[in-house]
Amino acid sequence: MKNQRAIRKYSRAVYSVASKSEQIRETENRLLAIMEIYKTSPEFRQFLFTKRVKTLEKMKILQKVLSNSVTELELNLLQILLENSHIDALSDVVKRFIRIAETKSDFAKVTVFSSHKLNEEELSDIVNQLEKKLSRKVYTKLEIDPTLLGGVKLRIGNTIVDGSLARRLENLKSALLRA
Repeated sequence: MKNQRAIRKYSRAVYSVASKSEQIRETENRLLAIMEIYKTSPEFRQFLFTKRVKTLEKMKILQKVLSNSVTELELNLLQILLENSHIDALSDVVKRFIRIAETKSDFAKVTVFSSHKLNEEELSDIVNQLEKKLSRKVYTKLEIDPTLLGGVKLRIGNTIVDGSLARRLENLKSALLRA
């Protein structure tokens, strides 16, 4: 199923409920945890797609297995997707939910790529500058990329800001070749 209308409908509904309960980030984290299981476990995918087990039985099993990890909201989403034979849209629904949450929220998730572990002061400086530029609260995730020579790369949503030394050298090389 690649019915974009249904994907939008499901993701908006989940966002609406999460927003009303002020659980957007928590819901996103739980959905990402489900997606991690979905991606890494062929048995889990097979269980969700099998026609041999009725939806009601699947839901009982999912409630037992996931009860400590998810809330009623995520279980209801799984149930609706199963009942409507749209379980194949799960990853698209989660991705769209995350996009909605990012565009409507007052925070931005930023991945900082660095060649080494940044100390608290360096990371704090980056966060402060980003919060001023974006006029939003910024949550960062640091990833070490040993291929970077120095500097940092930032990923804000789908945008990459490359302030790495390699990029600066490449820009300098291009400028010198044009001169």
